[in-house]
Parts: sequence; structure tokens; C-alpha cells
Amino acid sequence: MPRLLIDGLFLTKEVNGIPRYVRELLRCLDDTPRSFDVEVLVPGGGEVNDFPRYRTMSVSRVGRHTGQRWEQFELPCFMRSREGVGLYPCNTAPVLSPGITIIHDISPVVNPSFYSPVNARYHGALFALTIPRARLILTVSEFSKREIERVYPAARGKVEVVPCAWQHMERVGADPDILGKLGLVPGGYFFALSTLSPNKNLRWIAETARLNRGYTFVIAGGMDPRVFGEHGIPRADNVIYPGFVSDSEAKALMASCRGFLFPTFYEGFGIPPLEALSCGAPVAVSDTEVMHEVYGSSAHYLDPHVPCEDVEVLFSTPVDEPGDVLKRFGWDISALRFSDAVGRCLAC
Repeated sequence: MPRLLIDGLFLTKEVNGIPRYVRELLRCLDDTPRSFDVEVLVPGGGEVNDFPRYRTMSVSRVGRHTGQRWEQFELPCFMRSREGVGLYPCNTAPVLSPGITIIHDISPVVNPSFYSPVNARYHGALFALTIPRARLILTVSEFSKREIERVYPAARGKVEVVPCAWQHMERVGADPDILGKLGLVPGGYFFALSTLSPNKNLRWIAETARLNRGYTFVIAGGMDPRVFGEHGIPRADNVIYPGFVSDSEAKALMASCRGFLFPTFYEGFGIPPLEALSCGAPVAVSDTEVMHEVYGSSAHYLDPHVPCEDVEVLFSTPVDEPGDVLKRFGWDISALRFSDAVGRCLAC
């Protein structure tokens, strides 16, 4: 049986965004029929957050290092010794043996101003070298597929879509104590999860808050509000910055908010609004191609370049119930698509 060897560097990362996607996909892949064996290779020098236990897939520590040094140099050697095909799930892959790679988006290439010059050039060089050599490329949306094929014609014909999903939220118990800690009441605030990354467009939320003084805005995420001035982001008295919140606290804040805000400039998919919809929150997302692909008529749409003068008006337009959107995306569905695409690739 063919053998798939998965780059386990994601297990050393904080469980959010891309690492969460990979963890949830593999959790369901463990119970999904497939025509290949799976082994996850973890950096020997990395500290693993919540080491997984699978029934049908093995996990091994290999090498002495971690990070890009491990991924680019040590990992390919171990993969050759195990006689399998490598899968690299977090955008980057070894230049000499890219195998199967998951590219969530190519934002560093199409939006270089959102990143440091070194970061943008590094990812641009890796994409240019690995995409033509990759046997199969997986991505998270039809939009991202079109972007990859537009910028890298060598990718055409070998990109398949394995979307994100939301069912991990069902395993999270809401912690309503966070509302009391922040002095909030259910339905009395607008909520956002954000970072200082320019594509997340934190400025839009801050400027919208200044235009809507009668409402409270909560912006959670691993950030220190003291640095906002350094990034030219305005402060407002009606904004609460709780910093990092746990999954349980985030679920409670989503479930009780007046509306969830996601004014992103660019995403490959954008999981947070899907999580918010699963918690029963109305969501307002950027009026961009990928947001329409994912959320359709179940979301309100905002202009990410223009702050909203009246958030009540933004959320007053009729939208469809989220049931159809939530049914379209499932980790079990994505695991089946993954198994099919990878199985066909390995059989060639």
C-alpha cells in the first residue's frame, strides 16, 4: 500500500488557523476509508502542543532540529529512508522534494506589503521553486485555487480544493464567565477575533468603533493594545481588548455577541465567521470574492476600505439562515475529498 508521510511541524505551533485546519483534517482522516498508509513525522527538536493519538495512523519523532532547518534539510532525508511520498500541509515544502503540498493562500506573493520584505521574498521564492515540482497541490477554496493557477501557470491541472470546516467548535464548551470578567451583557457588544497582521484590517474595527460610540466593541486576540499606536491604529473608549482568549471564551463571546465582524482584506478561506455562525452569531464579512464563495447569502457584507458609520444598519439587512452554509462544510467531508485526491495521486 502507498505510504503518505506528513510533515508534522504544525504540531509545534499554536492551535489556530493553519495548524487547526491540519489537526482537524487528520482527526477525521483517521476514521476515513483510504487507499494509503499515513505516518506523521514530528521534529525531534520541537515542543509539541497536545500530541495526537490516532487509531489508524502512526506518529514518529525524527531528527534533532525543528523549524525551517528541519523541514528543508532533515525531513527530506528521513522521508527518503521511509520510501513514501511527503505531504507538506502548511504552505512551505522542501525545495528539492515538494511532493504533495497544501497551499492555503499565496498572500505573501499577491500582497507583499502585508508582510516583512524578508518574509514576502522567502515565501515567493519557495512557491516559485516548489509549485512546478509538486505532484499535487491542495488548497482551501476555489478562489485560492484560481489565484494559485493565475500566478503560477505550472500549477494548472494539479490543484484540488479541500475546504475548512467548523465542527471542532462542537467539542468546545462555552465559558460564559468571560462576559462577567469583561463587564459585558449578552447582545450588548460586537465581537471580532483579530491580530495586528495588516490583512486582518484591525484599523477598520477601531475606526468603526469611533463612529459608533453608542456600542461596545470587543477585539480579542494575542495582541498587546499598547502597540496599536505604533501601527497607526486609533484607540477608542468603547473598545475592549481582552488579549488572548481561550476557545471556550471565544465561543461564549461569539454566542452572545450582537454581531461578529470580519473586515479582512485577503483570505484563502476565513474560518472565524464560520465558527461564529455555528455559535448562532450574525456575521458581517468583507465584500470580497472568497467571502461570497464561502458565506453566500448567509452573511452581511461590509466594505473593508470604508469604516461603517452605523453598525445597526449593517446588520439590519435580511440574510439567509446559516444552515445551508454549515451543511456545505464538514471536516468529514473534507477528509473524504483529501483521501480521494491523495489516493489518486499516489496511485499514479
